[in-house]
Amino acid sequence: MKRGDKMYSKDGYNQQQHYQEQEEDIDAQDDYEESSNALNLKWVLGFNKDIDQGVHFLTSETRTELFYTSSHTGVIYDYVKKTQRLLQGHCNQITATACSDDKRWLVTADSGEDSMLVVWDSTHGGVPVRTFLNPHPNGILCMDLSTDNQFIVTIGAEPEQTISLWDWTNQAEQGPIVSMQIKPTLAFGYGHSKMHWIKFNPDKNQEIAMNSGSRVIFLSWKPDVSKFEYYSPKIEKGDYSAKSGFQAQYTKTVFIPNSE
Repeated sequence: MKRGDKMYSKDGYNQQQHYQEQEEDIDAQDDYEESSNALNLKWVLGFNKDIDQGVHFLTSETRTELFYTSSHTGVIYDYVKKTQRLLQGHCNQITATACSDDKRWLVTADSGEDSMLVVWDSTHGGVPVRTFLNPHPNGILCMDLSTDNQFIVTIGAEPEQTISLWDWTNQAEQGPIVSMQIKPTLAFGYGHSKMHWIKFNPDKNQEIAMNSGSRVIFLSWKPDVSKFEYYSPKIEKGDYSAKSGFQAQYTKTVFIPNSE
């Protein structure tokens, strides 16, 4: 799905009008908070170092910014002007982030009670354009955004993990369009680690790869079919070098672009 300055989702939802309404609401809310609250967050220190790929470079010909998170807050930092734009609303520490290739869309998620999955427009002052409440029972451990910016795939932080696919551009969809519980035998393999990494195929958003420390799972899905097909190659002791043995752990899985 191509996206220009004027944005519409599949059901004709006018996001440009949404931005204007959101910005008016935010301005009014800011005026109210300035007059009624004793404390207002103006600046944050530090960042969430444990988020894998938790810092995103937003710099372009017209911007000198980067994005990171600090506790419950997303931060768009202009390193030339020395200013911060704070993206607030999460009730828990943010545990996963994603950024579109065009550097416009930011996605944040947290883990814990009353968790949220939020999509922000970084070019319109950091306006939240879509929010999903309690996307997983205990929030989100990791996620990825498809290359066409239409889909988000998430892995839950609950003990019995679930993988879910979201079409955030379709306002009619209030929950995941595909979801599947990850069998412990698939996730753990020979070890005891959870699924901790997930990635879309950049050439085909209907293909996804995820892995735990000891298992890799390849998934596919089709439009209008509410289930994943998956394949997980069996890992044998001989697949590792004699030196590493079974102590080796998978960290990430990616698709090689322009390959079959």
